[in-house]
Amino acid sequence: MTTFRKPDLSAPRYRPKNKMVLTKELYKSFIEKYPQHKNLNYDMFKKIIGEFNGKLQKAVIDNRDGVALPENLGYLLIARCDKAKSENIDFVASVKYGKKVNHLNWDSDNFLAKICYTNYSLKYRFRDRELWSFAPVKQFKTQVAGSFPELYNKYIHLSTSVRLSKLYKNV
Repeated sequence: MTTFRKPDLSAPRYRPKNKMVLTKELYKSFIEKYPQHKNLNYDMFKKIIGEFNGKLQKAVIDNRDGVALPENLGYLLIARCDKAKSENIDFVASVKYGKKVNHLNWDSDNFLAKICYTNYSLKYRFRDRELWSFAPVKQFKTQVAGSFPELYNKYIHLSTSVRLSKLYKNV
């Protein structure tokens, strides 16, 4: 094992600016598009969207084949993948022991969970679909990490030689 130096916590950091999607401008444009919901206030609007996203996350975790997103935007699923070829360092244990310690994923037989988004299927073809991507929020990643060790055999195995889009060619 190689030695591990504790990181400098007072060193300067770069944090990219995050853009919020759920803004007052979105709320105003929603009210303009659907005036029948004008009695809906901004806080209730955020609560409804948050509740929907929570149910969508739960459905993705519970269903092996994932969930089709509304308005034919694509498909969201969890796949189990082989462990990464690069090192997956456990920083807490490494600082504690002064040696580099790797995560070994014993709970899930060395498999990793990946949250995958695809819009490859012919059903989801729309203009500029290549520009769409998905970045899960921290709460979603935490839920997946918590449930994956018990449910890892349930999910589709995605090997490094097969792309996710190839699984959907015959569907």
